[in-house]
Amino acid sequence: MGFWSITGNPIETYLSGASLLFTALADRSENGSFGEATNTSFVTFLAGGAIGDPIGDLIVDGYSSGYNHGVFNGIDSLMDGDPFIK
Repeated sequence: MGFWSITGNPIETYLSGASLLFTALADRSENGSFGEATNTSFVTFLAGGAIGDPIGDLIVDGYSSGYNHGVFNGIDSLMDGDPFIK
């Protein structure tokens, strides 16, 4: 994980981790397993922590928000060859 993301912005790191936890819990309780929502949240959590540049982190956050609002496909769909935008 990037030094800036962990030490320079611990509040965002904490909130992103909480979002990942709650997404995983909701996904698990609804489907009985972890699905695309958890996988997408996990990948964006790692990417946001690894990117030290605030602009890069903004792009990751924008993708995550777009996924949550149904604009972008999730990580599993992208890996299956689906387009970026739904």
